[in-house]
This record gives sequence, structure tokens and C-alpha cells, in this order.
Amino acid sequence: MHSNYSHLIKDKLPKDAFFFHGTGGSSVKELLEKGTFRNKNFLNEMSKLSNIFKKELYLMPNMSVLGENFTLSDNSTINDYVDYEYAYEEAERYAETFGQSQKFYELFGYSPESGEDNFDLHNSTDLNLIREEILPEAKMHGINETNARKYINEVSKQKGYILGLNKKILELKLIKGVDVPGEEIAAIIENNLDHTYFNAIIPMGQVEREFLKQYQ
Repeated sequence: MHSNYSHLIKDKLPKDAFFFHGTGGSSVKELLEKGTFRNKNFLNEMSKLSNIFKKELYLMPNMSVLGENFTLSDNSTINDYVDYEYAYEEAERYAETFGQSQKFYELFGYSPESGEDNFDLHNSTDLNLIREEILPEAKMHGINETNARKYINEVSKQKGYILGLNKKILELKLIKGVDVPGEEIAAIIENNLDHTYFNAIIPMGQVEREFLKQYQ
């Protein structure tokens, strides 16, 4: 299946990537097949957080391109220690997080909960630590232990993707992120982003590289 957007698939980020975004296979599939990017992780499929996460796309800045005098739409600035390496590593961490969360939702059909407390893969990408919590929940959703363990194994292999965003992203309202103000940036998006905002799709693992072959 060749994609009209296969030119975005690259081995490394181009020098003119203004921002980085870590994401998972479901989002990349939609981008390559439809030319649109929907801000999508398992939280988007849930309750009261849904509208918030759909309207804010969290990014890491490439300060080597933006320059030290760059300011956001709310006049805030980026912390001095956020260099290229730091931003890329954070995007890589988010890529694995959302790669696993999207795969979890795809296979299990629900977002994980444990007792009264929600645990999410955004805060714990080591599935070996939460394996025993997933199995009882999977059973409650009609998934037997054999299949649940198989799904967990598939989820744990996900490393996700880093997307490069080009200069066009500067046309959007950019504000400081809520988790770590001064590091991450939230781009306010009212609708899906089309492919023209992106200049790279970087696979972060072997699973992802194999997945992309069908579009090349």
C-alpha cells in the first residue's frame, strides 16, 4: 500500500524540524493513509479529559532552529537547558509512551484501570511492573489470560514514532505546557492537522520500521 505521504518517512529528523512530537502507530497510520493527524492517545477515548487533549498538541522545541529569543503566543519563554538533545530524548520518551498506549487500546479495547485508581502508560511504560494488574482487568473485559499475555507482549515492543513539525506550526497559537512549563509546548488545534505541518516520521524501533515498509 503506497502512501502519497511516504516522503515523510525518514531515518532522522531534518534540520528544519521546528518541533518534535512523540506518538504511536494509530496516529501515524492515519497520517500516512489520510494525510491528517488527529491528536490521539488512549486518553482521547476517555471521559472528561477527551476535549482537552484533542485541542492541545504537546511538542518539544528545537531551539537550534527557533533561536534563543523565541517566545510563545502567551509571551512565555523556553528554559535555557532545553537543548536539542534534551528535547529529542523527551520526545522519544513520549513516543514510547503513546506508542504503547495506542497499541494497548487497539488490542484490549479499553484503557487500563486498577481498583479505584487509574494507572496509565503515560506514567509507566514498563509493562512488566503492571502485568499482574492488567490480567484481572482483561478478564473482566472478556479477554482470557493467554490472549492478554500475548497482547501485553505486543504492547511492550512498541517504541513509537517521533514526528518533525515544520515552520507552518508557528501559525498556530503556542502556549506553555501544563506538565512542565518552560519545556513542553502546547499547540492549540481546533481541528485535525493536515500533512503540510509535518516534515518527518521517524520510527523509533524495529516494529515501527517494519510497519512503515508497507507505505514505501
